[in-house]
Amino acid sequence: MTASARVVTERLEVVAMDWEMTRVVLAGAPWLQRARGWGVAAGWADPRLTDRLPMLWCDFGSGRVVPGWEEWLVALRHPALLIGHVGFHGAPDVAGQATLGYHVAAAHRGKGLASEACRAVLQWGFAQPELTGVVAMIGAANLASQRVARRVGFVREPTGDRGEEQCWRVGREELVSTGGRS
Repeated sequence: MTASARVVTERLEVVAMDWEMTRVVLAGAPWLQRARGWGVAAGWADPRLTDRLPMLWCDFGSGRVVPGWEEWLVALRHPALLIGHVGFHGAPDVAGQATLGYHVAAAHRGKGLASEACRAVLQWGFAQPELTGVVAMIGAANLASQRVARRVGFVREPTGDRGEEQCWRVGREELVSTGGRS
């Protein structure tokens, strides 16, 4: 996989973060505008991402993480605007399983953009031979994220629940058979 991995959908450009892109994100909105031509929506990043960006930058630089198996930036194509991120929480484990998370700025929710971004990254992931299944842990009260998961093809698996977090799973076959839509 190259450092410039990206998936273009009808409305989105979804770009895998790598060392250079992480450096640009850390530098701030003017650098993103210069590097990608993107404006930056308020609230595009979940605080958990912003907290781990410095470590992610170091991990990319040392080769401990591989682009594609971490965060992907989600930008509207028209207008060119960074609105969120979606990504795996690392490469697949020995059983071929990975975990996925996603976030879209509040002003851009409810438009199917999170589903579109997740579908794009899942299709990239399932094109990699090492990935066989994906898990999303979603808060029981987070009905919007549960709807995103369902639309993309995830199915609730209560045996994997942890406290208030519900376990949702999708495999390569389910994504292909549903086209990523439920």
